Parts: sequence; structure tokens; C-alpha cells
Amino acid sequence: MRRRILIAVGAVVVVIGIVFGWYFLTQRHLGHLIAQGKRTNILLLGIDNAGEKKRSDTMMLASLAPDGSVSLLSLPRDLRVKFDSEFHKLNASYALGGPDLASRVAASLLGVEIPFYIALDYTGFEHLIDAIGGVTITVDKDMRYDDNRATPPLHIDIKAGTQRMDGKTALDYVRFRNDPAGDIGRIARQQKLIKAILAEGVQNKDLSTLKKLIQTVYPYLRTDLSLLDLYDLAKLLHGIDESRIAMATVPATPVTIDEISYLEPKVVEMEALVARMIKGIDVLTPADVKVA
Repeated sequence: MRRRILIAVGAVVVVIGIVFGWYFLTQRHLGHLIAQGKRTNILLLGIDNAGEKKRSDTMMLASLAPDGSVSLLSLPRDLRVKFDSEFHKLNASYALGGPDLASRVAASLLGVEIPFYIALDYTGFEHLIDAIGGVTITVDKDMRYDDNRATPPLHIDIKAGTQRMDGKTALDYVRFRNDPAGDIGRIARQQKLIKAILAEGVQNKDLSTLKKLIQTVYPYLRTDLSLLDLYDLAKLLHGIDESRIAMATVPATPVTIDEISYLEPKVVEMEALVARMIKGIDVLTPADVKVA
């Protein structure tokens, strides 16, 4: 009788072990790829809160290389892209098909696989900045902007100089558009803020604090990564040197078609940039070719 009980208990332990093993294997997609030395691409999406059809106000590809370096490639939201047999602005892809369509369109544009995405709305962004205790940003010039048509109405008033920003101020900083550089200027500020988040919210925190931070922000995320995946991502970013983080923006030219303003991708330059940053291949562009 005792032997039967021991056998039954042992069988239960084995089953539990198999279940937990299966769970951890299936919930650690990102960590598994990194452990195999494979490059991993994640689409980062900043989502606005206006209207029923939410748009991707920010779109960026994060590419994690096998050597531990990270490339961040910003995709202007007004890029002219074709999907569903029609031309659209890039940010329409999220409004029309959510993160799945946005990932497919970005993957097609860049010619790379994008298996994962992380989407964060304005509310989640504010919570993230507040959870890390704010970020220090040097503002180049006074930033004033009012848009009563926005939902809710947008009123930005940020003074020039170095300052500690809370979540609301940081959100105003990255949304500011009253800039001669337009969307490209916004992207530059977004990249500047991301550097500050990495420096002050990730790299100077211990892993236990990072786990608590992820748990705090997780309810505001829309992602196909598990909590374990996000822990693995935080662990990778925690130990990375700033010099191993490369940032760039998809090159494009302003155009107006049918009275709609777009940014037309500079295809040759974009492909060379993607080859170098994402694929690790050096490709000559026409500007690099010189005839003696």
C-alpha cells in the first residue's frame, strides 16, 4: 500500500514537472531565441487615445543582435506604404488591423521578420515614466502648442533647459509637433527620451526592481510577449553599454499626393540602412560609389 502511494506521488510530481517545464518553454520565446544566438526583432508601438480607432503615434523596430547589441530604427508615422491594395500612411495599419497588421506592414516595408510586438498607450506611457521616478531631459527651446481638436484637447508648455520630467510632461515632450522639422523632429525627441529611460529606468536599477516595474506596467501593454519574455528583455538591456545601442530613422522625402501629405521612403537608402543595422551586412549606396 505504501509503495503504491509513493508511486502515485512520484507520478504526480513527474506530471507537475512536465507541466511546469512546458509552461516555461512556451512562455520564453524571446529568451529561447537569444540563447540560440539568433537576432530577434520587436515592433514597439506608441498608441494614441483619440477615438475608437486608435493609431500608432510612434513606431520603432527594436532589433536584438546575437552579440548583445541593440538597434532601434524609427519608422515615421506618415510613411507612404501600400497594403490591402491601397496606399496609406503607415500609422493607419494599426488603426485598420491592430498590432498584427502593423507588424506585417512594417516587416514588408523593411524586408525583415518581426515576430513580436509591444504596444503602449498614452496612459501606460505616463505610468511607466512615473514608475521609474521620472527622467531628466534637456529641452533645446521653449515648447508651446495648443490643439483643441485633439481628444482630449492638447496644451503643451515646456520651458527650455535641463529638467526632471514626470509622466505627463514627458508625454507632452514626445507629442509636440509645432516644429519646423515636423515628424522627424518628434522622432528625434522620442529617441532622446528612450535613451533617458534606458539610462535612468533600466540600466541603473537592480533586476528585482525591474521585475516590479514590468509588473506595474504590464496591465497597460498589448503584447505577444509573456512576462518571462519581458524579464529576459529587461535583463539584456540592464547590462548593455550605451555605445552598443544604435539609433536611426528610415530616410524619406516629403511628398503631397491627392492633397495628402506623406513621407515617401528613400528605398535604396532604407535598404542599405536595414542591411547594416538589422542584417549586419554592409551595402554600398550610389553615394558611396566614386569613379576615379
